[in-house]
Amino acid sequence: MGASGLATGWWAELADLVLPRACVGCSAPREALCPACVERICPGGLVLDVHAAGGPPDLPICAAGWYDGPLRSAVLAYKERGRRELVRVLAGLLAGALAGVILRAHDELIDAPHAALALIPAPSTAAARRARGGNHVTALAASIGISGGSVAPVLTLTRAVQDSAGLGARDRARNLDHAMRASRPRASDQPCVLIDDVVTSGATAGEAHRALTAAGWHVAGVAVLAATPLGGRAAAIHSQ
Repeated sequence: MGASGLATGWWAELADLVLPRACVGCSAPREALCPACVERICPGGLVLDVHAAGGPPDLPICAAGWYDGPLRSAVLAYKERGRRELVRVLAGLLAGALAGVILRAHDELIDAPHAALALIPAPSTAAARRARGGNHVTALAASIGISGGSVAPVLTLTRAVQDSAGLGARDRARNLDHAMRASRPRASDQPCVLIDDVVTSGATAGEAHRALTAAGWHVAGVAVLAATPLGGRAAAIHSQ
């Protein structure tokens, strides 16, 4: 962990001891993300069926909610401000998105070779890992805890990429073009789901799909915490 990551972690731990814990969405006491804010994010357990313009055609992409309000606050607090106590509730929201992917890809997964479903975190840059004390998406994936599944951090970046904030859909795709590599699965054509925090243009999903498919994985879909579709759309679906 880099110096900035240590500083963030130390300050966050001290703040938790000295200051009363409050919901990052509405400041309600004693909850990192309160039940009322969780209900605002995914009312009635609904998740979003996302159609990102830059994502792989026909690949299911499901999100727990829109990247605004309490969900945006929670993602930023967890990712950028070291609020690691949010991992449990965010993993629960992500599990709903994963259930949506499995529902949409049910027939395809039934026909796939018998192998445990792998959850594959989107890769992050070395600088981001140092600043955040590791890959925050891997920690989320590991906290989902699906039966018979496993977390497989097999994707890596093979070259330097820009921070995608502020980039349009075309520049995002160009930025990530052939920027990832994946290790091969243990079993041929093993089914997997890509896990990420936010989907915008679908460029990350598209490049990860290319790299995973080239390595021999069977990509069933993408599960993310939040959606802010750039040039795309989304509709609510029941995940159960």
